[in-house]
Amino acid sequence: MKQVINILLLFLCIGKMFAQTQSRGVVVTNQPGVPVFTGNTYAVIVGVSDYKYVKPLSFADQDALLFKDFLQSKSGGSVKLENIFLVLDKDANASTQPRIRKWLTEEKKLQKGDRVYFYFAGHGDAINPDEYFFLLQDCNPGGDKNNYTGGMASVIQMYNIKSLIKNELIRNGIDVFLIWDACRTNELPGGESGLKNMQEGIAEKTENQ
Repeated sequence: MKQVINILLLFLCIGKMFAQTQSRGVVVTNQPGVPVFTGNTYAVIVGVSDYKYVKPLSFADQDALLFKDFLQSKSGGSVKLENIFLVLDKDANASTQPRIRKWLTEEKKLQKGDRVYFYFAGHGDAINPDEYFFLLQDCNPGGDKNNYTGGMASVIQMYNIKSLIKNELIRNGIDVFLIWDACRTNELPGGESGLKNMQEGIAEKTENQ
């Protein structure tokens, strides 16, 4: 079966993209000819504005909350609160990445035909297109990009997230939307090439399973 990782980069027109109605736990699209989605929807949402060691952001945590509220609305699919993993600011710490994996693979019983949204809003940086990171609240790069791969736990390495998506979700027939709203500042050690590396790294081709 041909499965696709759907990558949505910045400035999403969410109202149009996810316009749906809900009936008995089944999402029915309004567009003729579009297959009816009959599974359950889950979401992993991480938003960080109040950084401890790097420049704070103004609205990343609020954007994350808005996305959560959208998913819970009728137009977003009326997703149940227990199906949303949400961490913001100081709660987005070194334990976040293993908690995401445990929540999806152990606590929730996902099945073929389900859907998972990953939403990350906050700082991002990259060493190269293969090594790029979402910075958690207490991340302290210390001016050295090698710190990201030197055992630092206060980052989410997107390679690990994409590996989870490919091997645990898509392989089992679960649709995935990865929404990456990552800002960066010149103080981060990835330098001017960091933004380009993030864009190249986060882009994902169709995966044939």
